[in-house]
Amino acid sequence: MEKQVYLFELDSVRKTDEEIIAGQNALYDEVVLNGNIVVLTYNQLIDSRGFFSLLTEEGYQEGLIELFKQGRIRISQYGDVRSIAQYLINTIQPDKKFIYSALPVKCSQKHLLALIKRSLIYSDLSEMHSYMDGDGDESDKGLKELFVEVENGVVKKSSLLEEMDEESALRKMRSILERLSGLVATILQLGTLDDIYVKPRLISEYDDLKMHDLIRCALKL
Repeated sequence: MEKQVYLFELDSVRKTDEEIIAGQNALYDEVVLNGNIVVLTYNQLIDSRGFFSLLTEEGYQEGLIELFKQGRIRISQYGDVRSIAQYLINTIQPDKKFIYSALPVKCSQKHLLALIKRSLIYSDLSEMHSYMDGDGDESDKGLKELFVEVENGVVKKSSLLEEMDEESALRKMRSILERLSGLVATILQLGTLDDIYVKPRLISEYDDLKMHDLIRCALKL
């Protein structure tokens, strides 16, 4: 009998290569070998390195979308956040100071965050692609402006330009945009699917549930 399962192996705190592989193996084991339904949190979907690396790789995107379509992977809704797009838009608001584990963006990169938000709101990746596909001095200038960092009202050039030579930094920026584009494209596709969410339980459902009931249920697993 299939069960809905949560995989702690896909939590965003798991960052090493070994932990990422373990998380992906756990996903495979539950879906393929055990025939269970894996229920992800919003955070696992967006900011788990184990899952993010699959979402942003073109070779895996189609397979993952199909698993969502078949109901083998679902997403747990939380509070009043109804969709993945809404969750990501909320986390990248200008007043938020998130430190991301997998998402290749800093909270100080206001222009880049605004681009992600526009792409989600308007379901349009063309602006993001224009930065990825462009060449020439003007294109490079626009890319560097997109990746500026704003801290305490002070605008600074991207730290990538300090960590490596300019040509390497520009390649890295385009690589980051490619991964973000893959993520946004997947989120937009998932937004067209029905019944991929597990609705949150009502507080009233727990009124008559005592600790001994929880223990008894746990022992039956």
